[in-house]
Amino acid sequence: MTQQMTKANEALCDRVIRALGRNTDPCDALNALADALGYELSIIACADCRAQAARSFTEIIPALLAHANTLANEYALEHGAEVPSVHTHH
Repeated sequence: MTQQMTKANEALCDRVIRALGRNTDPCDALNALADALGYELSIIACADCRAQAARSFTEIIPALLAHANTLANEYALEHGAEVPSVHTHH
């Protein structure tokens, strides 16, 4: 990621992942997270602050995707699975 995760953020991240559970379809999880993100943005009262938060989020997306690919590759290598390819559709 582009920034160090604070202990509080790491704990919150862990709670979110546990709440989603291992059996949640990844697409369902991402849709739920997008809805939660939209809600969290909507409750920021200051419009400028809300816009800055949205900009900050969109700026980290490339690093987030790169990190996800790295983790997928590491998982595949550790478990003797095929390294997943990157594609835009099923």
